[in-house]
Amino acid sequence: MADIEICLRCSKELKDKEKCTCEKSQELGQAIIFGDDISVVGTGIACKCGIKELQFVSHVNMVTKHITTYKCAECGNLIGKEVEVEPWD
Repeated sequence: MADIEICLRCSKELKDKEKCTCEKSQELGQAIIFGDDISVVGTGIACKCGIKELQFVSHVNMVTKHITTYKCAECGNLIGKEVEVEPWD
């Protein structure tokens, strides 16, 4: 699935598990979207088919990150969002 990775804070496309160094990522932590045929539109996520309506599929909280999966309401393309969080005890 993760052919494309994009920083959700600045919309930069990332390569090979690269961490974004933008100011917002440094301040707020990494937040990326990943999948095939995806884009960032303003402050939201959109499928490349042009649809911004995404259906929730799943969410997982881990010690250092949260991962949410969505599905495009039009074409069924899967899109993931990964957000770094402060580790919990």
